[in-house]
Amino acid sequence: MMAKKENKIVSRIGQEMDLMAELEALDDDLFEEAERTNWVTDGISKLEQKQISDKRLIAFEICAKRHDMGMNQKEFAKYMNVSQVMVSKWESGDYNFTLDTLNEICYKLRIDFKPSISSNKISNKRCKVTPIYPNNKRFDEPAGYRKVVIG
Repeated sequence: MMAKKENKIVSRIGQEMDLMAELEALDDDLFEEAERTNWVTDGISKLEQKQISDKRLIAFEICAKRHDMGMNQKEFAKYMNVSQVMVSKWESGDYNFTLDTLNEICYKLRIDFKPSISSNKISNKRCKVTPIYPNNKRFDEPAGYRKVVIG
């Protein structure tokens, strides 16, 4: 009696596996016949796509760090000294961060923040950068200057 039930189960499993293989083959055929489209990005420039992608990446990193810290948005907002609404905006993926805001967030969360700008062209032109400190006082000692390549 037990052997009959086992045979039925094995037979049923075999039928289901055959059916799944047929469906997969059908899906492959349909996929090959499908028209390729970029409907998600139609009408969005490459620049806008990059902006969206960068904002989403930042939002993901902040959200992941909050989860690693075991905090909900309200607790995290208190830790960051902002409102819960602001944390929600940060994590929405639509918030347009300033460099100052990113520096503050990363400093508080002990995340390394190194903005990077690069160019395909290398120039021999040099530029003297004079840092401005609080109260608009210039730091005029030679160590206060740094050379930056303009590309």
